[in-house]
Amino acid sequence: MRFFSYLFHDRKDNVRAFLLFACFFMFYLSMNVPFLTYMNQNITVLAPISPFYGVPFTLNLFNFDPTLYYSSNNPTVIHPFINLISFPLAYLSEFFKENFFFAVVQSIMNALGVVMVYYYLRKGWNSFYTPLLFAVFFGTASYQIFTAMIPDSYPYAQFVILLSVLYTQYSRAEKKLAVWPNASFALVNFGVTSKRFIPEGSSTRLRSRFSSIGKLCICSLSVLC
Repeated sequence: MRFFSYLFHDRKDNVRAFLLFACFFMFYLSMNVPFLTYMNQNITVLAPISPFYGVPFTLNLFNFDPTLYYSSNNPTVIHPFINLISFPLAYLSEFFKENFFFAVVQSIMNALGVVMVYYYLRKGWNSFYTPLLFAVFFGTASYQIFTAMIPDSYPYAQFVILLSVLYTQYSRAEKKLAVWPNASFALVNFGVTSKRFIPEGSSTRLRSRFSSIGKLCICSLSVLC
């Protein structure tokens, strides 16, 4: 049985998962809208007192400032693979409502996280009630709400981790260990956040080198695209 067949074989579970996704996507988005609306409406008032180097969008109760994160001028050492998506997302945002676009992206990521928790727990229970309740509990946790607002690697790291856990569950159930999928998950997990390997106190020279490499990768991708 292939991974997706293993995951989506029950039609009723798929319907519940879709409802979970839709509800939590709207929940996270509705939590973001008041903050984003206020930021957009009060740029001229907030800009002079911005603590973020004069960048607009200055109501940063949860450090919600996509202009500082989703940018080709902000390569990161501790989240190397994020460099590959931050510039394309920043480019796409120009065709939408900027911060609202990022809120949609991250709300989708966190809503998918809730769905994956449900699927993972559902494989170990005969009834769907307990997995559903735990998934709802997980989705309403403050971490889930805040990371749908914070422009950082958190939603993406969580998505990759949960997907890796699901694939590991599938491998154990099928009693097989495919090398390439597991190696790929290991690489992506490291690439999303290598903070434990490259700490914040790394030398300036090391960070400068990685910054140059990140900019080069981003420029190359933009040319290819």
